[in-house]
Parts: sequence; C-alpha cells; structure tokens
Amino acid sequence: MTQTCDTAKSAQRQALLSAYMEGAVLGPGGFCCSSANQCRISAMAQKQPVDFAAGQLSHVGKFYDIEEDAIPLRILVIGMETGRTDSEVSLQMRRRQVLESAALMPKDRNPHMIGVTHALRTLHGYEIGHDPRGELLNLVGSSHPVHIFDAYAMANVRLCTSVKAGTTQSRPTRVMTANCVRHLEETIRILQPTVCVVQSMRIPKALAPIVVRRKQVAPHLAEVEIGGVETLMAEFSHPTAYAELNWGRWTNMPYLGGIVVPALREARVCLGLPSLVS
Repeated sequence: MTQTCDTAKSAQRQALLSAYMEGAVLGPGGFCCSSANQCRISAMAQKQPVDFAAGQLSHVGKFYDIEEDAIPLRILVIGMETGRTDSEVSLQMRRRQVLESAALMPKDRNPHMIGVTHALRTLHGYEIGHDPRGELLNLVGSSHPVHIFDAYAMANVRLCTSVKAGTTQSRPTRVMTANCVRHLEETIRILQPTVCVVQSMRIPKALAPIVVRRKQVAPHLAEVEIGGVETLMAEFSHPTAYAELNWGRWTNMPYLGGIVVPALREARVCLGLPSLVS
C-alpha cells in the first residue's frame, strides 16, 4: 500500500472554505450568518432556557487530500453540532481542538473522538485498537508520520449550538437545522469527500433537502450526491448513543463490530480498495 497526500490541494480547499465561511458565517467582524437572528430567536423561544453558541466552524486536516494506491480517500465526518458552548470558533481554532485530542492517549479521549478514531482506523484499512502507532500514516514524501486526525475533515449540520442552560444537553430547533444545512452543502462542494461518516441517526433526514440522488449499496451505506459531489455516505448512530447503539468506547462493542466496521470496510471496497491493509 502506498499513501500520499496533496498538501497543496488540501491547503487550497481550506482557503476556499475559509473564504466562504468568512462571508457567510464567521468573518473578521465576527458572526455574520444571515440566519443569525432567526436561529437565535427560535432557540431562545423554547420553554427551557438555553445557552446559544454561534459560529463553530469545521476541522480540515493539513493532510486531508489522501490517496491510497492513487485512489482518493478524502474522509468527512458529519455530526449534528459541536455541543460546546464556545462561540466564534474559526477553522484554525477547530483544527487545534482536534489535534489536542490527537495528542491524548487513545483511551483518554472523549467517547465521541474515540468513535472517530475507530472510524478513521477502519477507513484507512487498519484494525481498530488503542495502540497509538495504529493512528499514524506513513505518507510518501512526508518527513514524519501523520496522525489520522490531521488527515480528515469534520463538519456539522449546525454551525451553532443550543443546549439546555448550564448543561451539555442539546436543545436545537428545526429552524436552526433548516437554515444551516446550506453551509454543509457548500462545505461538501469544496471538500469533495469520497466517503462521509454520519454520526447521528437524525442526520439523513436533516440532509434530505440537499441530497440530489441516493442509492443504497449496503446496510448503512449509500451513494449520494450533494453539492454536485458524488460520495459514499456511511450512516450510524452517534458514538455516545445509549445502550446497544453506543460505539465510542471499547473495541469489543457490538454496534462497532457488527455495524460500523463492516460498513466502513465495505466503503473501502466500493472505492476500489481492499477492506483491510495487510
């Protein structure tokens, strides 16, 4: 297996996404989304008080444009929202947050990022595990191993977070979702992922307005077109979901081994890659 990365292309995508976000969501003058007031009002109108955090942008790794044996492996993880209460998080700030998680021992990450780790290891053709070495990519031309967290992108359906005041319990509104999905469509158009990992069973419905075409190719795996981009979409519960839907901790969790790993290995096969790297 030979892995390479077009870092110039990755930088270009980040610049394009930054330019879009500066004009549409978070610019030099702060949060500037045209839907800001409508979304904030809808959140504050709920029965219970909420904390509203605006302008939380995406993560794009420096080594996003990965190719494995000349086959593009551009990975985008999609969640609903960050769930954090820090406002005006730029692309650069979000990348720093993700790389701070990369610096932790695998088992010391939060359950969400443990789930991301499992997904990325599988998509790169590795066995899941908690060994730090299994998270490093040896890219041709790179002077040092690259962590898998710097070789993918992560975006959310909502770029603002609404939680029950004083907690981390999500309290979004339909208005927020409907207004924000256009930003995700533009993100996908720019990043052109070859495979998306969806982390919430509610996301497929939220994405319906921007999905032009959809074809189921395997359980939990579909070919879709969004923003003029054809991509594979692997659809799962959130890694922190309750009971049997949880897959954000140990490597022997039933949902992880029975659903997530098989679907992502099948995604590799659909891309023309072996399900496992020898």
